[in-house]
Amino acid sequence: MKAALEEEYVAFVAARQQHLRRIAYAICGDWHRAEDLLQTAFAKLYVAWPRLRDPDAAEAYTRRILVRANIDESRRPWRRERTSLDGHDRPASVAEAADELGISEGTVKSHTSRGLAALEKALLAPDKH
Repeated sequence: MKAALEEEYVAFVAARQQHLRRIAYAICGDWHRAEDLLQTAFAKLYVAWPRLRDPDAAEAYTRRILVRANIDESRRPWRRERTSLDGHDRPASVAEAADELGISEGTVKSHTSRGLAALEKALLAPDKH
């Protein structure tokens, strides 16, 4: 790509990245998948950038790439696979954990509850990028 076109591309990405990232999240509902979609979109946009007739239409073109990349990703076979726990060890019970740790079952339950709540809060917190 010529230097001037590459500069335009870099300026577009720098200016619109956060906005497009939020659009990608709105499309897929997951920040990590949104990052993947955005990277895919930017790679495809980079290839297409010299052919864009109207640089002002770059954002609409990128949004279209995001939507199509999300559709393509959802059609992949590994997205449709469901895992099960058949053949795996069963989870340890509260009594076994309490015995191993030398604490009461109530303590195990309360620590587990607090840990799961903290994990859920961390997972649902908006990304701070």
